Amino acid sequence: MNTIIPEVYKEDNYKGWKVETLTLLLNAPHPDAFYAMAKYYCDEETANNSWLMEVLFPQYLPAYDASHRQIFVTKNKQGQWFAWFRFL
Repeated sequence: MNTIIPEVYKEDNYKGWKVETLTLLLNAPHPDAFYAMAKYYCDEETANNSWLMEVLFPQYLPAYDASHRQIFVTKNKQGQWFAWFRFL
């Protein structure tokens, strides 16, 4: 997370982030939407092995949409975590 989040949001100068949710995509809030999105953008195998990371950027509170971001992550063939989709 310490390398993924700064890399994904490097253009936005987000600081002081906190991971609020880290869950298998199939168990995520609104699985129909998030899981379907993962299957659409990748494939079912990737969707089944992906995790949802919901990140809070407190400097943008109380605006929920500005302060919360979602990233889909999975492991590559070398076993390293990487972000493959940024939602918001």
